[in-house]
Amino acid sequence: MSADPDPLLAPLPAGSGAYSVARLAEAPARALTTSALQFAQLLRHSVARCSDPGATRLKLDWWREELTQVRNARHPLAQALTPLASDADGANALLAMIDAAEADVLRQQPADVTAFHNQCAQAGRLADLLCLAAGQRCDASALGTYAAAMARVRGLGGYLQRGHNPLPAGIGLDGEPADWPPHALADACQRLLLPLHEHAQAVLDDRARRTRPARRWAAIAAARHRLLARETFPVRDQLLDITPIAKLWTAWRVR
Repeated sequence: MSADPDPLLAPLPAGSGAYSVARLAEAPARALTTSALQFAQLLRHSVARCSDPGATRLKLDWWREELTQVRNARHPLAQALTPLASDADGANALLAMIDAAEADVLRQQPADVTAFHNQCAQAGRLADLLCLAAGQRCDASALGTYAAAMARVRGLGGYLQRGHNPLPAGIGLDGEPADWPPHALADACQRLLLPLHEHAQAVLDDRARRTRPARRWAAIAAARHRLLARETFPVRDQLLDITPIAKLWTAWRVR
């Protein structure tokens, strides 16, 4: 694992999980992998910085148009995503990720666990893009859904600060978030994540080369999951993370 910086990775924050996944991508796929991760980052930032839902939805609609007519795209990132957006599976994945971001902009709490899983599955289509960027066409939905669910649980505090509860109704977290008992929050988070983790673990254990990029992303999510479980899920008040070297090491170990 060379310490030399790669200019292709410049759009991604050094030390992030996305940076580790892109850095370990095979050289021919690294630029497209970086672009897919950069697009996911752009959607997250659009949601996090949203002060006017109407304006943000217009921005998301603009991205839908850019990616639908990608051969005439104006934005450099849309142009970089052309190989993915020109592929039917890639285009569907990109649009699904925009739909998930729009649901977050509208601050829609999932009605139940099934709705939560469906929204995570949309956001998690990044896993399919990572595989396509590496020239591999496969079903990475279990990995993507788990990683997206972990991101929502881990980032719960930020969602709540924006007035949005991304966790589903009916999981025993009643009343205002500030009044949730810590043990009830920890129990609800584990009950949400464990079935998704078990489903993803079967793919993580398979070690199929075609799913390696997505498995690296999900492996980092699993390492974060273990950290949160050890700390009893203090996700309402803290944004915990593993160290940058732990992310890179975790991704590197995926074969």
